[in-house]
Amino acid sequence: MAAITKYDHCTLCEHRRLDFSRGMVCGLTDEKPSFQAYCPTFKYRSDLVDYNAQMLHSVDAPEVNLLNFTSKSVGQILGGIVTLIAGILATLMLWGMGWVWGLTFGVIGFGVTSLANGLRLFIRSLKDRKEAQEKYELFVSLIELYQRHGHPVEWIEGQGSRRISTKQNRPIR
Repeated sequence: MAAITKYDHCTLCEHRRLDFSRGMVCGLTDEKPSFQAYCPTFKYRSDLVDYNAQMLHSVDAPEVNLLNFTSKSVGQILGGIVTLIAGILATLMLWGMGWVWGLTFGVIGFGVTSLANGLRLFIRSLKDRKEAQEKYELFVSLIELYQRHGHPVEWIEGQGSRRISTKQNRPIR
């Protein structure tokens, strides 16, 4: 998992403000984050439940879903192999008859391209899935950090993931 930066804290904070010349700054102090382990003026952003749902969607989204990418990439890899074999067989048959057509080489080229694209899709799916999972784990670890410092969140466990409850999340006083 990637290291937590001060700006990751700001992503979850209601006081965050984007200054186009300085980047992310605190809306209370108008300064860049300068705390050590956690921010003492931290307050959960008002759309935390929606942000949590967005984070979960990024992990479970069809475009990041490993099964979806695997089926697409395997289909493209198999299509590339079949096309490549058909092109090679057609070329060998025509070569034996004394003919060589540019079309057969085009079919072979198409098979190689399909095979390469399928492999590229599969590798990208693994990378995207890992990045989305790491981003969500970072989000959960930040929430847990602030829970330990008096900012409780009610979690709903289910289907292998943790969702934040839609109930009002207020700091303990």
